[in-house]
Amino acid sequence: MRSQDEFRTALHWFYKQVGVRIAFIVDGHRSQKSPKVKRFCDQIGTMLRVLETGTLWANRAELYIELLKEAVRRDMRESNSPMPLW
Repeated sequence: MRSQDEFRTALHWFYKQVGVRIAFIVDGHRSQKSPKVKRFCDQIGTMLRVLETGTLWANRAELYIELLKEAVRRDMRESNSPMPLW
C-alpha cells in the first residue's frame, strides 16, 4: 500500500489470494474501520473485529507482527534471497 486510503483495495486482494476468513481483526486505525471496509466485510460474510486502541492486546499484536517481520528478514538475509520476494 502506498497510502492508508488503499486499505480496502489491499483487503480485497488479500481475500482474493488467501480466501475469506471468518473474522478479520484490525488495530483500530480509521482507514481500517471505515464504513466502506465494514460494508465490504458484511458483503463477503466476514466479521470485522476492531481492537481497542492502546490496549495490551493491540500492543501485543504489534509486537508479534514486528517479531515475525524481523525473523523473515533474517531468514532472507541468510539465504541471500532478493527483497522483492517479501
